[in-house]
Amino acid sequence: MPPTLCVGAIVRAVGLNSRADLNGQRGTIVAFNDEKKRFAVKFDLGESVMVRPENLAVAMDDDATSASAFLAVSARREAQRDAEASENATTRAADPPAGFRMWDTVTIAGLASKPELNGKSATITGWKSDKGRFGVRLPEGTELAIKPSSCVPATRPKIDGEEKLTAFAVIEGDSDYGECLLCNDAHLTLVSPYLQCCGQSMCSDCGVKYQGNASGCPFCRAPFPTSIDGVLALLKQQCARGDPRAMYQMSACLNASKQDVCGAAPYEVALVDRGYAEAKLSMGNSCWHGGFLELGTELMHSAADDGLAEAMLNIASAFEYGTNGFSRSLEDAAKWYQRAAAKGDPQACSNLGVFFFHGHGGLEQSFAEAVIWYRKAAQLGNTRAMGFLAECLQAGRGCERDLEACGKWLHVAATLGDPMAQNMLEADHFDWRRPPPVDFLVRQEFHKVLSKRLGIPHGEPAEACLPEVDQRVHDALGDRVAGAPSPTL
Repeated sequence: MPPTLCVGAIVRAVGLNSRADLNGQRGTIVAFNDEKKRFAVKFDLGESVMVRPENLAVAMDDDATSASAFLAVSARREAQRDAEASENATTRAADPPAGFRMWDTVTIAGLASKPELNGKSATITGWKSDKGRFGVRLPEGTELAIKPSSCVPATRPKIDGEEKLTAFAVIEGDSDYGECLLCNDAHLTLVSPYLQCCGQSMCSDCGVKYQGNASGCPFCRAPFPTSIDGVLALLKQQCARGDPRAMYQMSACLNASKQDVCGAAPYEVALVDRGYAEAKLSMGNSCWHGGFLELGTELMHSAADDGLAEAMLNIASAFEYGTNGFSRSLEDAAKWYQRAAAKGDPQACSNLGVFFFHGHGGLEQSFAEAVIWYRKAAQLGNTRAMGFLAECLQAGRGCERDLEACGKWLHVAATLGDPMAQNMLEADHFDWRRPPPVDFLVRQEFHKVLSKRLGIPHGEPAEACLPEVDQRVHDALGDRVAGAPSPTL
């Protein structure tokens, strides 16, 4: 498809023969049909038509306001919510039998088709509701689907250092491990980058800087392991000391690198049993994905009650789309988005802005309130919110019309990879590959993160280090545009 055409783009129909009455009419692309190789276009007059790419031209002329794009986005979101809620209601079968949990260890018994497996230990990896069977995995990696009657609950394997684990302390939803000793500008949590050589942690931003560019640990100067086996060996030593951070990393490494669910599960379950919010969030997501909907919801609510913003966001999304066993409720979704946004979650701020813009979930429609949340999400680095804010600035919807600020936000969003912003700038023949003005960037909250990762001295006035910021930020954003690895905002 042409690079300037994508879902969300504002277009005009051109060169249509069978529907010549639509030529010149403006609409918004809401979907692309791979089979028919056509775009679904919702025209401003209300009609939706499948159109070939060659019969569409991007329309960003003077009368192109934000109304068409926002109406199309709203219609697409509503259609997606209804479809997912309907699918969830029709395909959901009975919950798993009582007495079994995700990641439980069981002993296989009574298999007639494969008697050689009887007596072997396995880990429950999911519930296949359509078949009424558990998905289980053997230590050697074999995966099976077996009836609950063939699963006998067994004692979970103990892990070294488990008896030394203690309950965690909650500070704003995260386990507390103090401030990062490298930058003194972020508090550490269970999921912060962990140095298995000496048991120290650092914040994510310092992790990008040091682990990406240094040959050894910034604390003990030991060289970083060159193989995953070396990493696991060091983590095992730290786990034996009862360090929950090492146990979380051990579980993540075994799952990601070794695909060893049986080895990883005991570490995650041990942390969940001790009440670590981040572990409850991780296991809750696994339960939802694996079909243990009730248990997943219980864990997600528990993590949200601990103050974890990501758990609040997940619950809000489940209410909005009617997934993971939730009945669709935009009112409940709005409440949970508000809770997550109050914790400073960028995606929640953006979604709450959408709810205020359209008056969803019992919220009184307010363009001005929507702009407030779009701006907050944009300042935190959410590129979709940047695009929404730019369209409001372009049309003066909920704020003063400001085409200069609109262009700058579009430029930032496009440079950070947002396709809708790239389309809008390309349609007006702007080169979004040229990084946006640095004096604008340094005023945004997400730029503090980028500056720290680039080693710009903390606390210096923006004006004093503009040349250095300019060069380093332009280099980083240039790498991002070229497809090279770069810091994640």
